[in-house]
Amino acid sequence: MTDLGTLKGGTSTAFAIGASGTVVGMSDDHAFRTVDGSMEDLGALGGNWSASYGVNGSGDVVGAAESSAWSWNSASPWAFGPDRHAFMFKFGAMYDLNEHLAQPIGGLITEARAINASGQILANLCATWLLPGGSPWEECGALLLTPLREIGAQQ
Repeated sequence: MTDLGTLKGGTSTAFAIGASGTVVGMSDDHAFRTVDGSMEDLGALGGNWSASYGVNGSGDVVGAAESSAWSWNSASPWAFGPDRHAFMFKFGAMYDLNEHLAQPIGGLITEARAINASGQILANLCATWLLPGGSPWEECGALLLTPLREIGAQQ
């Protein structure tokens, strides 16, 4: 048994383990991955919260993170707060998957849950709008994202 520890002494939760033994999860409200047995803080997308949910054998990590944009919170449409965006962590940087789409999709990819060796990503898409009278309404669905090009590739 191995105690993975925490980032800042608070709590930690592990969500997945990759083929190479890399563990991903959340500690002290930040996404992490383990590198050589130590936790690495993956940061966020401008907000204060992130969580990593999946990792493949190449060490590519996917998850969700708060952005700096504020609107109806896609994780809870009844509260005003920071948007939650799906991310991929690759080559030492976090990339917002919403900024790497081949075409607009009419919603926000709010979280990425898994990634395979081919780079395909399981994700959730949510669209929120206001009903007559001003009440928010949200619908979400599952997506399989297939890469057309590598995110973060050295040009």
